[in-house]
Parts: sequence; structure tokens; C-alpha cells
Amino acid sequence: MNCYYSNLIEGHKTIPRDIERAMKRDNQQLSLAHIAVEKLMEEQLAAGPVDVYASDFVCWLHREFYTRLPEPLQWAKTKGGKAYRIEPGKLRDFMVDVGQHTPPDFAALPRFMDRFHAFYGDGHILETNRLVVIAAAHHRLAWIHPFGDGNGRVMRLHSHALLIRHGLGGHGLWTLSRGLARHRGRYYAFMEAADRGRQGDLDGRANLSDAALAAFCVFFLETMLDQIQFMSGLLELPAPARAADGQPVLRTHRPFAQQGRHRKHLAGQSSFSRRATFSSP
Repeated sequence: MNCYYSNLIEGHKTIPRDIERAMKRDNQQLSLAHIAVEKLMEEQLAAGPVDVYASDFVCWLHREFYTRLPEPLQWAKTKGGKAYRIEPGKLRDFMVDVGQHTPPDFAALPRFMDRFHAFYGDGHILETNRLVVIAAAHHRLAWIHPFGDGNGRVMRLHSHALLIRHGLGGHGLWTLSRGLARHRGRYYAFMEAADRGRQGDLDGRANLSDAALAAFCVFFLETMLDQIQFMSGLLELPAPARAADGQPVLRTHRPFAQQGRHRKHLAGQSSFSRRATFSSP
């Protein structure tokens, strides 16, 4: 299910029966690769501790995905139409543009990935803040754009790994990618908005917009909740707990919404929200 919706976000529609014909069609080769890497990733996470925020893990996801593709699918083209080979698991060594966003210079990518690891992998971050971290990390990895191609697929595999790592995996019952695919336009719009620089002195303390990142995090968490409620309704599971003010309470090992304070985090009104925008090295 994750592979179907991740493909759909990329503009490739793949229905289950088509996967059986994968040897004949490129889109289904992408699906098979996604399924294989997701299964391997889940086995790795179940086998023992994995540093899911490390650059090595992100590169491993990219390498495992692209080495499973046939040779013709290991090539991409620049906007100018020039073909280049995608090197599995290797950080890009050239400049790219992604819509209106110009990702960091390729020479700085190791430092950005180290900063990503140090910030989001910080063991001092409370579990009650981890949902916000997963959402913020999803955008920041996309903003870094570490690879020449395949960043979206790796980013969504990575978010899936983070959810499992922090005890929030869907176990095949719900998937984040389905929600993002259903709201593809809004997903890209929130991602693009969070790429922007600060909008004045009150918009965080780092280079990028704090308010836009907070808005993306709200969208991301609402998408997760929507998918959980959707599947709960189909399976007639008990509805998610709600607080006194009617707001849903998402749970990890402890209550996520400790009212007021955590909603302020998402709204960009707290010190945590400002820290979610890491500065460049």
C-alpha cells in the first residue's frame, strides 16, 4: 500500500494486478523496488537498534532502492534534457533546482546531513515531541535534497522508518503515503511554502520560515490522524481519545497532546517550534 501511494505522489499510478506484470513495465519495477526495500527496512528495524536519522541510513535506503531497478531506470535528465546516471546511495555532486527552491550546494551536503542527524537524532528530545520531529524531518530532508534523483521516494520511506522507530507504525493498517497522495496538491504547496526564508524578525531564528514549517507539521499530523480515523472507521475500532476541548489526542508511549502547550508548538508559538528550523552549518 505504501508503494502504491508513494508512486501516486510521484505521478505514477500502479494498481496491484499490474505489479504481477512488473517485468514488462517501468512503473511496476519502481513498485517492486519500493516493496522490497520497505520489507528489508522493516526487518532491519525489528532486528535491533538502527540510527534512523544518520546519513548512512538515508543513503542505504537510496542504494537499496536504485540497485533493484533495471539499468534504464538508473538514469535521469536535467531540466535541459541532459541525461545523467543516478549513483545508488551517493550524495549528489552537482547543483539542482526543485521548483522555486535551490537546495544546498553539493559540497556542503555532508555537513547538512550531519546537522540533520545531530538535531533530529538528539536523544534529549522528549517522546511527546517526536511526532512533530517526524513531520519537520520529512520536510527538512526534502529541503536538503541529498540525491540526484529519487529524493521523494527515499524521504517517504524514511518517514515510514521514523514512525516504526518511535512506535507509530501502521502495521499495514494505515499508511502516511495514502494520505499525502489524497492531498497531493496541498502536500506540495505546504512543502514549497516551508522552503521559503524567514518572513520578518518574528518568523523564527534561523534561515527558513518557522511559521511555514509549523503549518506543514500541522498538515502532516492531520494527514496521519485522518488515515488512522479512516481505517478505524472501516474496522469499527474505538475512536481516538479526545481532550476536554474536543481536540483529538494522538498517543505514543505517553499522551502527545498535553493540551495548550503542544498545540502552541505546532502553531510556531513555542521555543520548540523555533528549534525545529535548524540553521545551516
